[in-house]
Amino acid sequence: GGLAGIGGVVNVLLVGEEQGAIDDDGDENGLSSQDTQNVLGNVATATDAGYFTPNASLTAEENAALFSSGPTNVMGALTDTRDAATTARITGSVVTSSSVDVSGTDRTATDAQLGAISGGAGALSALVGYTRINGSVSATVDGAITASDISVNALSEDLGGTNLFNEPLIAARVRGGVGAAGIMSNISIGTSVNASAGGTLAGDGYGELVVQAADTTTALADANGAAAGGIGVGIAAAIAGRNGSVSASLDDGSLATRFDGITVDAANAGTLRASSIALSGGILGAGSGSIALANDATGVSAVIGSGVLTSTGDGGLSLTAASTTDTSASAKGAAVSGQVAIGASAAEATTSVNVMARDNGRLHRTSGDLVIGASLDGAGTSADAAAASGGVLAGAQASVALA
Repeated sequence: GGLAGIGGVVNVLLVGEEQGAIDDDGDENGLSSQDTQNVLGNVATATDAGYFTPNASLTAEENAALFSSGPTNVMGALTDTRDAATTARITGSVVTSSSVDVSGTDRTATDAQLGAISGGAGALSALVGYTRINGSVSATVDGAITASDISVNALSEDLGGTNLFNEPLIAARVRGGVGAAGIMSNISIGTSVNASAGGTLAGDGYGELVVQAADTTTALADANGAAAGGIGVGIAAAIAGRNGSVSASLDDGSLATRFDGITVDAANAGTLRASSIALSGGILGAGSGSIALANDATGVSAVIGSGVLTSTGDGGLSLTAASTTDTSASAKGAAVSGQVAIGASAAEATTSVNVMARDNGRLHRTSGDLVIGASLDGAGTSADAAAASGGVLAGAQASVALA
């Protein structure tokens, strides 16, 4: 605009999200659930059918066709979500076969790329990318199953190599006035992955019973912003998180006999990354702030339930749970001014995963090895922060990185 330019984009992507989770996010950001409901209620009122304004350039018939082509209530779109569940199971059945394979696989990819550019004597651009992936993946066998090999697998992974991706890109450029850019990218995965076997499971002495659950999804939150003018201010924040669960189990009271080997394994892998870049330039002054937060709080468990009886050959019994997620946060900021420039960056990457392997079984007979292990590899947890500033009169910068 000649005097002022304002640009703003908000993108909300919910998969398997429920109203309570929306309220919880409001609470985490300093709003009570009632505050959140009030805001959403106002949005619902403003977008209700009664508030439809005809377009003066269209005929009455065209306006009627436009209004009837789809819903306008934003509140309804936010709250009318569905559970995202992938389920494969055999329950209560009697099965005799050479092999039994039950697999539940969820492959998900999202791509949220936002952009805004504004210009004028004063310019302001703001972007918010908000993605929540929730739901469940399960594979279950529970019955009287006789087979040489029984395989139960639950898996959550990326779709065709495409990641869960959230990247807002913003720019504000002004002519001599104030330019400001504010940007946030927030992505979270809360998928539950479960594989379980129960009932009476019988092999032929040569095959394997394998129960495996794994989450190998990748989530990337990138935020890049720039502002320039007489005074330039750029702020970027990227937040990436995982708080789901991965579990593999032999159910309470199960009988698993005459297998060469039995494996119960739960694995949390994949990549979690938050990256932010904030740039600013101003004739009189410039300031930049860059924040990146990445946190993996997935629960991983491999359990043999109470009262379970097993018998195995040389293949033995293996009960393992492991987490090897790469979790990283990177924040970079730079400010340049003819007078005063200030730059600050902060990055934090945390792994707060709970990994558990637990045997509550009654009796295990094996001619092979009995292996029980839980492992957490935090070598892939890293954080880096960099801040730079340059000013003719003064320049100051600060950076903090925690892993």
